[in-house]
Amino acid sequence: MQKRYSKEFKETLIAFYHSGQSVTQLSKEYDVAPATIYKWIDL
Repeated sequence: MQKRYSKEFKETLIAFYHSGQSVTQLSKEYDVAPATIYKWIDL
């Protein structure tokens, strides 16, 4: 089953990425697939 993430959660992870955290680090810390995070960044 697909997980649903709130808009706020997505925006928070994108903000962390833009502040210098790596996608790998965010993926491990928040249990989100790296490909998912990259997709959010590209939106």
